[in-house]
Amino acid sequence: MRSDAADRTSASNQTGLEMGDFLKLMVAQFQNQSLDSQVDSTQYITQLAQFSAIQAMNAMTQSMGKQYAASLVGKTVAVETPGGDVTGRVEGVNYYSDGSSWLVVGDAEYALSDVIQVIDPAQQETAAAGETEEQPSAETSEKA
Repeated sequence: MRSDAADRTSASNQTGLEMGDFLKLMVAQFQNQSLDSQVDSTQYITQLAQFSAIQAMNAMTQSMGKQYAASLVGKTVAVETPGGDVTGRVEGVNYYSDGSSWLVVGDAEYALSDVIQVIDPAQQETAAAGETEEQPSAETSEKA
């Protein structure tokens, strides 16, 4: 079961143009151009290269999102939902064909983009035991 906030996030990600849309627009421009106006084909090649670069960056972003989602398994997260914040342990991750990553917390799924806080289990245990880690002072850090 996906949360309502996550559904809205996923739906908003599906509004972008794809390579096929770009090629259809380019073909339509070629078909509808008049003989009086010559089109510089280098402009189309430049636009195609830019579009390809954007697609590659989007693919890399999705891949990094999947890796990050997987790194949250076993950690406690706080997730923002319309009904209020939900806190729980990430038990798994589901990946969908639209490229979205959903965290399984309890009996529900939440979009990775809805996570507002991550708590590492080791830090929870340390805090529960009353231990604190010493951080180097600014003076010590500057001398190194």
